[in-house]
Amino acid sequence: PDLKFSAMVVMPSGQFSQEVNEADEIAESLRFIASKDLFTLYAEGDLNKLEIPHKPDDEIRIYADKEVGTRCSIHYLKLMVKCNKIADEVEIEFGQDYPLKLAYKRVDKLSFEWILAPRIKGEQ
Repeated sequence: PDLKFSAMVVMPSGQFSQEVNEADEIAESLRFIASKDLFTLYAEGDLNKLEIPHKPDDEIRIYADKEVGTRCSIHYLKLMVKCNKIADEVEIEFGQDYPLKLAYKRVDKLSFEWILAPRIKGEQ
């Protein structure tokens, strides 16, 4: 599909996989929020919440002109992050209440790209 994403984050794939699995202990959905200088993963359950902020550095690159956020099912994210062993980095693309795209690429060898629909606001 021809999707136009307004934010992209590139980070180590193993780190992202670990953070998705940590969020799975707390909630059923994970919120992705990106702005020019900050990328945050946020999960909130009945008893706990998890907020993981990321600032740009040598390993994490953030591309966003304005703050945008989307929420996705952790169940499906856990299936998608199993690709973390094929690439050192994952490209995470999304927009405001828009689908999320994960891309794992090994130059000149292979590429896995997943698109996940956002959770509706009424859903957790």
